[in-house]
Amino acid sequence: MRRRRGGAIVTRQMSERRIAEPKLVLLAAGAVVVMLLCVVAIADTGDAWLVLLTALAVGLIGGAIVLDLRRVIAASDDTPEVETPPGRAIVVSTMPMTAEEVIEVVGPSEGADRSIMVVCPAGLTGGGLMADAHDYDRAHRSEAATVAALRRAGINAAGQVGDRNPAHALDDALALFPAGRVVIVAQGPEADVYREHLDMAGLQSRTRVELHVRASSPH
Repeated sequence: MRRRRGGAIVTRQMSERRIAEPKLVLLAAGAVVVMLLCVVAIADTGDAWLVLLTALAVGLIGGAIVLDLRRVIAASDDTPEVETPPGRAIVVSTMPMTAEEVIEVVGPSEGADRSIMVVCPAGLTGGGLMADAHDYDRAHRSEAATVAALRRAGINAAGQVGDRNPAHALDDALALFPAGRVVIVAQGPEADVYREHLDMAGLQSRTRVELHVRASSPH
């Protein structure tokens, strides 16, 4: 949920609780084992009361699974609200940008103070399976140059090298720097990479951020 309070944007943080998959697997495996043992016992002894015992055991295990699922669902409604200060924005770019270029793509600030997080994914369009040291160094130089330009212009700025997967890079950035606006500056063929790996509608639904993609020609 997202609403304004005194000029600031209030969002709900995504719950850190997740369904305990190992627990559910163990419970399901236990139900199968109990059923098999009871079937064997019934076949050997012919006792009818074992049928009732089997049904009771499976019902208890099923109830434990349902309770665990309900706990996770309830926890998602109790997540704390995080107040995002006005004027915050995240800019994603693999190339260095001037302060004027950043301000142009971000747009007007909602508050007197403007704070910008610069994220540069490492090896976004690389051909290898993973980003290497060269990809990281290149991304770090671009990020550092953009942050330095913003600070020289008197803008509060920070930056980080992001994951090669843009979805992971944005999730990490929003967790570290909650912002109301995200601007992706796509250089040339990068637009295809963002479309392939980034669920923009899903990201906006989960985080309620304003998400914009700006096409730019490589420098």
